[in-house]
Amino acid sequence: MILSILLLAGFVAGAAGDGVPDSCFFQKGAGNKEYILESPLLSGKIDASGSVCGITPLVYRETGMALASPYGLFSYYRIFSTNHRYVESMRALPAETELHGRDCLEVRWQAAEGRPYVLRGIYRWVEAGILDFETIVEAVEDLPDFEVFLSSYMTEGFPSAQIFVKKPGGEPSFLKANPAAGAWQAFPGDSRGLSLIRDGRWTIPPSPVDWTIPADYAHPLIFRRHEATGLTVALMARAEDCFAVMAPQDGDAHFSMYFSLFGRTIKAGEKASTTTRLLIGKMDDAELLRQYGRFCSKS
Repeated sequence: MILSILLLAGFVAGAAGDGVPDSCFFQKGAGNKEYILESPLLSGKIDASGSVCGITPLVYRETGMALASPYGLFSYYRIFSTNHRYVESMRALPAETELHGRDCLEVRWQAAEGRPYVLRGIYRWVEAGILDFETIVEAVEDLPDFEVFLSSYMTEGFPSAQIFVKKPGGEPSFLKANPAAGAWQAFPGDSRGLSLIRDGRWTIPPSPVDWTIPADYAHPLIFRRHEATGLTVALMARAEDCFAVMAPQDGDAHFSMYFSLFGRTIKAGEKASTTTRLLIGKMDDAELLRQYGRFCSKS
């Protein structure tokens, strides 16, 4: 199944210019750090004043369906290094904000005591149903095995996460987060990713998590699909910058998806960046994989 007609129309409209249609934009909202995001497919908001800084609410225009829970899509949650968590949660920290034209919004946290890094997130429209989110880290001191844990939370119409995993002796395929495999499931890219998950960073209170490991990912690609309509919300990252994909068991009320980004030492004075993608539309698994290839082909 191809992407919806509106998404295709948005792509064609943007092709003659910089690739982003004029109908996809950010603009200031009512609050000091509130921003409205609009496209022919989607309508939502980002509030960077504190509590949660992510996309919430987010509505699919065609049906009026709510996609994002109050915790939002593309919000920074936890920040780790080896057996260490820098803050309990990034959500409680208000961000600086800056619009870069109509199609790009930056949120930024400066370094502070107990937070020896500058963290920047840049939301960019790509098409009517595609948003990229660039994460940039500037190290003030050495950050060993540094991790940005990026979270996305959906609504109850999307109860099941599926991850593209390796199948020993077979072709990779999408795997549901079956409750039989554990309440909280992690899919590392390789043994190095597994060692980071188990280095002690997730045992630190409050709210430690005991991740089970059902399989390794084949690509850092995860989605949730509304069964009645086929509307799919997918997240994708690049394997070189994402050492694990995580999700709770099917039906868990978080309705969440997570990426563990970086997983390498960033030296003082160095900068690291990576881009993740949010893709929303009516599509089947084959189209998702085609879109992932398209994402990875971009430098």
